[in-house]
Amino acid sequence: MIVLFLSGVFLLLEKGTEKYLLAYFMVQALSGSLLLMVQLAKGNVKGMDLKRPIPYIPYISFAFILTNMVL
Repeated sequence: MIVLFLSGVFLLLEKGTEKYLLAYFMVQALSGSLLLMVQLAKGNVKGMDLKRPIPYIPYISFAFILTNMVL
């Protein structure tokens, strides 16, 4: 969560426009969606929890790269 917050602050301070704040929200939504899709495909979801904990940073990084390529 701290990484997501710091990336949003970085985008807002670096560019200073709402476009990049929107990119921050896109990163959060995309990383969460990627995590959900991959973990559902692997069968690692039980109810609202993961059966085995996994690192979230790779999903955030991948979503950050994709979002910056689009914007």
